[in-house]
Amino acid sequence: MNVNSSNQNAIVNGQEHLISEGYFFRYIGEFLDILAKNKLYTNYQPAIESGLKYSFNKWKARSFSQYGDYSLLFHQRLHTGANWAVVALYLMKYDESNKNSYSVFVNQFDQQLKKALILNKSTSGVFYYTWNSTYPDAFCKALQKIKNYKPVIQDVSHGNHVVLYLIKAKELGNANWTDFNFSYLCNTLKLKILKGDSIADNVDGTTNPSVQNTGWKISDGWMKLIYFDTSLYPLIEKNLTNYSNKIKNSSLELQFNSIYP
Repeated sequence: MNVNSSNQNAIVNGQEHLISEGYFFRYIGEFLDILAKNKLYTNYQPAIESGLKYSFNKWKARSFSQYGDYSLLFHQRLHTGANWAVVALYLMKYDESNKNSYSVFVNQFDQQLKKALILNKSTSGVFYYTWNSTYPDAFCKALQKIKNYKPVIQDVSHGNHVVLYLIKAKELGNANWTDFNFSYLCNTLKLKILKGDSIADNVDGTTNPSVQNTGWKISDGWMKLIYFDTSLYPLIEKNLTNYSNKIKNSSLELQFNSIYP
């Protein structure tokens, strides 16, 4: 880990960082998938797969040593577990000999995410999802040790990770989400997040001091819902115009430009 001193994660510079590794290695998994599908750099693919396995299994081993389960990979928030679940989905595809180990983790995560997703109905009869960033149950040892684990609504910025997981679950054939209705997730954007000329900070349309003015970070996750509902395109374009100064030169600029030309 090595980020600018102004970054909130600078405190762990020079150290291994489970949260950042989950975020990074989900892209390594996607990179491997692209190479394999297109038969590119086949001589490098085993090394990339090895790195993917090493990171997941490193934290798994430490987690089982400390807790006897996958606690560290689940972490305390759904969006952190979602990143590692994406990694596990790719490993299920490319490390089939150890598929059961990854599928146990994915299935446990999916059970919690399904329970977390709340289907709401607007006054006009439109269905949409909201959820908390906290897990609905203290289902693993680490969570059971937290005495005051209170529900916290999912913020839009970190919600990207949950949305991306659901998209990847569909793309990679995770049977747990075969019947998932992405239109309800698209409606969350339309009804609760993209509000007039502003963007809400939480998935239920609210805000709080800890996430204030962060809703504009609808990048790799929320934006990909355009593939499911093209009517989101002009809505996102309109709203992000108001935040162009924040996006420019930010750490998310490349993501925005790669997804949304």
